[in-house]
Amino acid sequence: MEPGTLVFVRGTSLLARLIRFFDKGEFSHVAILLDNGNVLDSQYPDGVKERPFRFSNYELVPVPLDMEIAWKFVGYEYDYGQFFWYLFRWGKIWNTPDQFICSELIAHAMHKPSWTGMTPNELYKAVTELVE
Repeated sequence: MEPGTLVFVRGTSLLARLIRFFDKGEFSHVAILLDNGNVLDSQYPDGVKERPFRFSNYELVPVPLDMEIAWKFVGYEYDYGQFFWYLFRWGKIWNTPDQFICSELIAHAMHKPSWTGMTPNELYKAVTELVE
C-alpha cells in the first residue's frame, strides 16, 4: 500500500449502509492512505483529521494527490448539510465551503474543484476513469 493511495471503503455500519443505499453504489467512504499507515479523511462527527487505518473491506486506487493541500483542511468540520442533501437530493446542493464530506477532501487534493459535489461512488468512477 503506497502513501497517497485512495482507500475506497465498503462500510457495514448503519450509516455506511444508508450511504451505500442512497448513493446506489458499493462504497460508503473514501480516505487517503498516509506513509505511517494511518489515513487522512473526513468522517462523522469529527471532520477532517488523521486516523488509524481500521477498514476491513476496501479497494485501493493510486492517484496523484497534493498532500500539502490535503493537510491544510485538517480541523475542518464534517459537512452535515451536504450529507443530508445526498439523502434527499432536493434543490441546489447543500454545501458549506468550510466543512467537508470525505470525497470533498479528495477532490481538493486532486485539484478537481468540479468534483467537490461527488459522492464516494461518483468519485470512484471519476478516479478510475482518470487512471485507466
